[in-house]
Amino acid sequence: MPATSTSPISSARAGRLTSSAQANNRRAAPVRRLVLHLRRTGQLTPALILRAFLSRHLAFAETALAELSGVPVERVGGMLWDRRGAGLGPLYGKTGLPLSLKPAFAAAVAALREECSVDGGAASARLSRLTVERVLTACDALPPEEAGKLMALLRRFESEAARDEARAVAEALADDAALTAVLEHAPEALALTYEPPALRAA
Repeated sequence: MPATSTSPISSARAGRLTSSAQANNRRAAPVRRLVLHLRRTGQLTPALILRAFLSRHLAFAETALAELSGVPVERVGGMLWDRRGAGLGPLYGKTGLPLSLKPAFAAAVAALREECSVDGGAASARLSRLTVERVLTACDALPPEEAGKLMALLRRFESEAARDEARAVAEALADDAALTAVLEHAPEALALTYEPPALRAA
């Protein structure tokens, strides 16, 4: 079973995660309004926050944890992506989220750290099947009474991530087919599309 505990990470990797979160936080005010609305209406559920992590909506995830814990959002980001990986436990304890979900959140944060070291934090903001599978593996050893609803939720996320992947592949194939058709039947249209403005004006 892959290790899911948060291991120390380099300054560069922590910096990339923090930079990614800071970029998302440029829209901090609208995100906070959304989080406040969802909390007031009872829709800020643990499942929604976990899904935000799994789909890399870090601004939403951090703002939600800040709202539930009473910790400023700037500190939440520092605790989550701390080089030593020791910040999630104390933060999670203040949120009031179910303890049974803590392994899932810990595995999601650990997976984000690892993925960031590979892709530099550039992956699209959609459910990652690899990350979901990592979380499923981490939670597989939980007692049945704790794992039941959580595993069902994660299986649902896994199915959604698989559908997203299939849709992305289908769109890529459609784009390739369209490009092939243009090259075969109207290559001059493609050439015109990429013609430099200076040449076109001439």
